[in-house]
Amino acid sequence: MRANEFLFEARRNPELSLASRLPIELQAAEFIRQIPASERSSWGARVSDHPQLTVNPYYQDSSPAGMYFFPADYFLKEIVKKPTKREAGFYLGNDIFYVIHVFKYDPTNVLVLNQVTDDDLNRTLTRIKETYPTYQKRFEERYTSLSDDLKKHNRHHPGQYLFWAFKILAVILKTILVPSRRGNDAMTCNKLLRTYGYTGLLDQGQGLIHGSEPTQGIILDPTIIKETKLFERETLRQHDGRINESK
Repeated sequence: MRANEFLFEARRNPELSLASRLPIELQAAEFIRQIPASERSSWGARVSDHPQLTVNPYYQDSSPAGMYFFPADYFLKEIVKKPTKREAGFYLGNDIFYVIHVFKYDPTNVLVLNQVTDDDLNRTLTRIKETYPTYQKRFEERYTSLSDDLKKHNRHHPGQYLFWAFKILAVILKTILVPSRRGNDAMTCNKLLRTYGYTGLLDQGQGLIHGSEPTQGIILDPTIIKETKLFERETLRQHDGRINESK
């Protein structure tokens, strides 16, 4: 039975409680559908292999550590339109995810990268250079190299340049700002963005955070999450600190 058929049957025969037996991705989609459309812009959905909604401080990447998520409307559209996880583009390990958190967050200081202007970018670059004059030359060399590379691939959006500016700065400053994490790039990038006043990032369909996932967001500060709803697969068991499906 396809996604739309599941949801139609659940609504037509509520006494059968079909909704509680839907795959969790369809349960989450149905929950989002009940949120007024005018309010969904401050809701997100995160697919994961862990029931706790937390920032992983050991994230091994130069991208900022945070809770990566899909905007609620995007999640709803993709799940209902495509019946399988792989078609919907949700990947985790061997194409399996075990929990979905649907949550409401405060968007006040979430930076929408698509709305960043050239002036915004230039102000941020100036502030970076003024704040870290000792590292200005290293930063400029790496940023110029990156800019040239992005231009070769026809990537000209100032939001992407700003995002990468923080990633470059994080690599330079990692052992100074987050020494307890052994110079973790991801946590340094998180800390830098929050120092500049951002509690999250949002990319509305242009691949500014990652080219293969054009629509996504990152919660940098978990305290902006106000409400959560957890959907778990029934066949779960705890093993070696991770969640796995029972045989």
